[in-house]
Amino acid sequence: MHAAVHTAMPLPGRTVRLTWAEGPTAGQVHEHAFHGDGTGHWHALGSGDGAMQEDAPCLLGQSDEKVMLISYPSPVAGYTLSVALNLETGRHVAIASDAKSWLPARGPFEFPS
Repeated sequence: MHAAVHTAMPLPGRTVRLTWAEGPTAGQVHEHAFHGDGTGHWHALGSGDGAMQEDAPCLLGQSDEKVMLISYPSPVAGYTLSVALNLETGRHVAIASDAKSWLPARGPFEFPS
């Protein structure tokens, strides 16, 4: 059994940095900050002043001590993003969906200080 890369802690008040290794956002990095009022803020890193960003309502959950779930609609991007964070491996898998498609993506994640 491997030691967990990350420790399970509530997501409100934390920021998670998603690096997209596969999928339509491959090569991009986004930070998502979660607030205690059920909202979150995400923004793209390294894209200059015109980087996409947005505040949105979000749903956070935890299935067990190894997996955390995030889901929120993004009117700016036009998709709903659902992400599973595997705390044991430090990797995430996500699905961006709209009325016509599902776009899978995955990569590593971290909780920056």
